[in-house]
Amino acid sequence: MTEDPSAALRDARAGVVADRGVTGAALREALTDVADGWLADRLGDTEGVALVAVGGYGRREPASGSDLDLVLLHRDGVDVEDLANSIWYPVWDAGVGLDHSVRTVDEAVAVAREDLKAMLGMLDARHVAGEEPLTVALRELIFATWRRDARRRLPELVEAVQDRGERVGELAFLLEPDLKDARGGIRDVHAM
Repeated sequence: MTEDPSAALRDARAGVVADRGVTGAALREALTDVADGWLADRLGDTEGVALVAVGGYGRREPASGSDLDLVLLHRDGVDVEDLANSIWYPVWDAGVGLDHSVRTVDEAVAVAREDLKAMLGMLDARHVAGEEPLTVALRELIFATWRRDARRRLPELVEAVQDRGERVGELAFLLEPDLKDARGGIRDVHAM
């Protein structure tokens, strides 16, 4: 009998979190390894595709409740609808949050040029499974685009950080601080 992929992911993550001896960096590494292994198994030997972790998952910094931030890259002409569904639905069924997209390398770069949040996430792109040259191409184009557009993007980044700080407040002065989004929080560290 084939194991339920959702249960496999859920149980593996729960096992890591339940191990009270695993905390901090070791916990983040273990959660990343569980997700990477599960995703590589789901992708298999499919040609013309790559799974790329971005954002916090790309940096190998997930918390026990973190979403998986993924881009399913594919070459032009490769039909990935069934493959994407075979990955996304079990992740959701496992109760794991998912921020995902399905794009060619050129499409991913085009989105990043228009969307600062997408660009920042892709600056932390990390190959998980599949054809590594797709991930390498994405990273090279994203870094070149970031450098080329820096004069426009850096002021946009400063404005986004200031807007978020005004909306959420200053970490040090909040009764219920938002460690991720407050001014002086994790997002500010990553912006630097």
